[in-house]
Amino acid sequence: MQAQITERNLPAVAEQYPVSVWAPPPLIEPDPEKPALPLSHYLWILKRQRWKIVAFVGMSVVGTLIVSARLTPVYESTATVDVDRQTPT
Repeated sequence: MQAQITERNLPAVAEQYPVSVWAPPPLIEPDPEKPALPLSHYLWILKRQRWKIVAFVGMSVVGTLIVSARLTPVYESTATVDVDRQTPT
């Protein structure tokens, strides 16, 4: 019984865990060998896809008009302007 009590009273063994230290990420520099695409390339892509873009915008406008025409108005207001012509300017 005495042996069990002394085993419990021994100091705990501290395990050594690696400590991680935060370090900022390394700076990434742009690759000088990779050339940027010129603006004319993007314009060429838009020109090549123009009919798809026009069709999408047109279908969106038509769809919006159809949905807007079918909705019932939620609020309608009127205004009256009272003009008194005898008031001096």
